[in-house]
Amino acid sequence: MEKIKIELGVLIAAIIAILLIAGTIAIASNGNGKVTPKKTMIISFDKKPTSEQIAKLKELGARITYQYSITPKIAVKVSEDLIPLISEIPGVVSVGENKQVHALLDVSVPLIEANKVWAEGITGQGVKVCIVDTGVDYNHPALAGKLNSSNPNECYTFLGNGAIREVGCMDDNGHGTHVAGIVASTDSTYKGVAYGASLAVAKVLDSQGSGYYVDVMAGIDWCVNNAGADIISMSLGGSSGTEYACDTNDLAATANSAVDSGLVAIAAAGNDGAYEILTPACGSKVIAVGANNDAKEVVWWSNRGEQLDLVAPGVDIMSCEYNTAGFVEKSGTSMSTPHVSGVAALLLETDPTLAPLEIKAILNETAYPPSVCYEGRRIGRGLVLVKKVECTEAVTGGGIVNASAAYERVKVVDTTPPTITIETPASGSVTNSQVVSFTVKDNVDVDESTIVVKINGAISAVFNATTDCTAGTTSVPCSYTEAGIVEGSNTLTVDANDTSANAATQASSTFTYDVTSPTITNSTGNTEATTGEPVTISAIITDNVKVDSATVYYTPIDGTETSVAMKEQANNLWNASIPVDENKVGTITYHIVAKDTATNEARDPTTGEYNIKVTDNDPPVADAGPDQSAYVNEIVTFDGSGSTDNIGIVSYEWDFESDGTVDATGVKVNHTYTAVGNYTVTLTVKDAAGNSANDTALVTVTEKPAMHVASIDVVLISRSRGWNYYAEATVTIVDAYGNPVGTATVYGEWSGATTDKDSGDTDAEGKVTFQSDSVWKPASGTTFTFCVTSVTKTGWQYDELANVETCDSVTVP
Repeated sequence: MEKIKIELGVLIAAIIAILLIAGTIAIASNGNGKVTPKKTMIISFDKKPTSEQIAKLKELGARITYQYSITPKIAVKVSEDLIPLISEIPGVVSVGENKQVHALLDVSVPLIEANKVWAEGITGQGVKVCIVDTGVDYNHPALAGKLNSSNPNECYTFLGNGAIREVGCMDDNGHGTHVAGIVASTDSTYKGVAYGASLAVAKVLDSQGSGYYVDVMAGIDWCVNNAGADIISMSLGGSSGTEYACDTNDLAATANSAVDSGLVAIAAAGNDGAYEILTPACGSKVIAVGANNDAKEVVWWSNRGEQLDLVAPGVDIMSCEYNTAGFVEKSGTSMSTPHVSGVAALLLETDPTLAPLEIKAILNETAYPPSVCYEGRRIGRGLVLVKKVECTEAVTGGGIVNASAAYERVKVVDTTPPTITIETPASGSVTNSQVVSFTVKDNVDVDESTIVVKINGAISAVFNATTDCTAGTTSVPCSYTEAGIVEGSNTLTVDANDTSANAATQASSTFTYDVTSPTITNSTGNTEATTGEPVTISAIITDNVKVDSATVYYTPIDGTETSVAMKEQANNLWNASIPVDENKVGTITYHIVAKDTATNEARDPTTGEYNIKVTDNDPPVADAGPDQSAYVNEIVTFDGSGSTDNIGIVSYEWDFESDGTVDATGVKVNHTYTAVGNYTVTLTVKDAAGNSANDTALVTVTEKPAMHVASIDVVLISRSRGWNYYAEATVTIVDAYGNPVGTATVYGEWSGATTDKDSGDTDAEGKVTFQSDSVWKPASGTTFTFCVTSVTKTGWQYDELANVETCDSVTVP
């Protein structure tokens, strides 16, 4: 199992590579008593692995250590004898080995002309570079504020073939800190190529500078999906297994996928002096970087070949030293790579729309040729034979990276002047405010020092671009109070340039400044109204400029304040109609507010409110109820609840006999007439305002019809051979004219032989029969007597004095 290692230098790198050629082997049993080595393998699929494919891997005993998101690959720990079975899973393209990767200022920055780009104000601001390395000493003063070490999206560790995944990225080797300083150090002497850029760090190499494919691939995946990075800088490398094309290599393919995701991928070519580019630098979409020295010479130990894109300073580079606050020199293509990463950051700040492959082409096309090129070969005992060679493309790539030339290729010459928009006061407006607000916009950068404001031809003594404008680049909003604005007509002008000295067309606003309020005269003032009748409120309203609106604010009786807009009539007369409730009396309060076109406001009355006294002149409607019929001495009920009034009835007065006397008060009353006759009842009602109305009803009073007993016939009846006797009494009821009265209830009592009581209703012939109780063996001369005690019928009266007889008897012989 080949392990990843930092490419630190020339001879040292070679020695380390030899020492670390062997990896750690895990041992597992195959179930037959034999042990098979566990290996970390990288499985490539034709597309994103499905859940069924992953389940099959687990079924075969593979332990998934990492599933990548930007490339269809999975890292697994698996017994070697299972690898052929994994290869047969549908969709598996290849099963690759987890190989090793080796981690491959002050003079170098001017050498690539980055300082010329700084002079244009470009420092990498707003661009994030993801360092995939041994971590970073984020406590180094020159890297302060470049990343948040506790944020898992800025600082994360992937080590041990996926065994360690945790927040944090502290460097315990020094290589990553040195690389990060070349990109973004803010030290005044050893300043990074893109010192304005921010960093994210994926720690994928351990304290010995060692790591594995699966961890580097995980770090690249994290840079794409978590870190929000724009650039991935990889000062590391491993053998690709092929001399030229390596896009099928797992590490190079993952780096290519990062480019497809929109990130610029930059990697070290290697330090073996070989005509072979290490992976991932050999990826066709990755920028492969070799090394040159301060004399612009391509050094012999810099790897080269057809995949080489550029060379950059990589000899005795002074940058941040980990675990101290100082700086240290290091050499290698590892140092060259962050030089190119920094230049890429400068280009992305200049034009954030640049695609990764566009940046790769621009850097290649704008590079300049080295002075001399060397190659070398080792001849034993640490000796190297070095000789000059022709500076071909295979040796130099495009040449030495040139930040200034690349920037000039990217930057756009600005010939577009800024635009100025005056928001307030708007031209043609009328205002009572002295606040001036305007915005200067430019396609590149506004030169705030050139903003000049004039009021009525004189330069404003109040405006100050530094304090009155919000600092910006493409948009600079400004706002302040201009004391030079005077009552009446004013003209405001604004001039400004951009940083390319393009002058904006002068913006101008002519407006009227008005602080005089309208005048309200001849208003209606206090007035009166009646229920249900709207009242018109009017006033004469004038202004030195123009009245814009007038409003009546009024509070209804028992209500809350509301408003109604007034309308302008002829001769400055404004009026509005206020509704008046139909069922309320009291006081409506109101006031008038007028505004002119400058929003100056006048109020009438200036304090307090006007009153509208609301009275009621609508009489109520009286309802004495329907005409009625009654009998003498019968209780008659009168109901005046049908009476109505808009504000409510407060009194009901009843005159039962139309004699002008109030006989009763209230909504419902009773009365009894003692004599037959026709009576007119008068109801008088009054409302809360004292309005009154009356209504009459006719009552016809008659006597009830009379009835009496016409006859009582009692007969004796014997049973049981004459031993048992009882009597029957038949009563006949008639009216005063002798006509039978049916459905009359007759009440009577038996006396003599029995003493029971009976009652019953007459039939259509006016008759009803009662039977006495039986008497056993009554003595001769015993009498059965029945007497009528009462007769009742609704609507009738019983005239007992008219009875032909009231009692009748029968005697036992």
